[in-house]
Amino acid sequence: MGIIAGVVQEIVKFLFLRGHSAVFGASFGFGFGTAEVIMLLPLVFMDEDILEEMSERFSMPLPKLSLTGLVERHFAVMFHVGTSMLLTGGSLPVLLALAVLHSIVDGLGNLGNIGKIDVKKFETFFGFVSISVFLIAVR
Repeated sequence: MGIIAGVVQEIVKFLFLRGHSAVFGASFGFGFGTAEVIMLLPLVFMDEDILEEMSERFSMPLPKLSLTGLVERHFAVMFHVGTSMLLTGGSLPVLLALAVLHSIVDGLGNLGNIGKIDVKKFETFFGFVSISVFLIAVR
């Protein structure tokens, strides 16, 4: 699911942002990233027993957010700000590159959520990617 979400999110952002200023892109990306944070915020405050019960009821693992998860959400906002700024140029190669990058990040994040890869290693990778995208966008 994360792989498809990454592609769809970047295409939607591209359609809205093409031809706008980088400042508009930064504002849009901040709002987009913040909306993701708000959607996941209830998980931060849930008791682990509730998460386990929900996980069993829906037959799927749910992520247990911690300080690592909160840091990851900050990186997510930075990622969305950077990608949104880059998409204002309206370049199809940039859209393709960002859609692939977003899909890789989301796919790895999902693997971390279900325990297939080490979460702290993923968060380190995601932090590097987010900071890099942001720095490229503001150069």
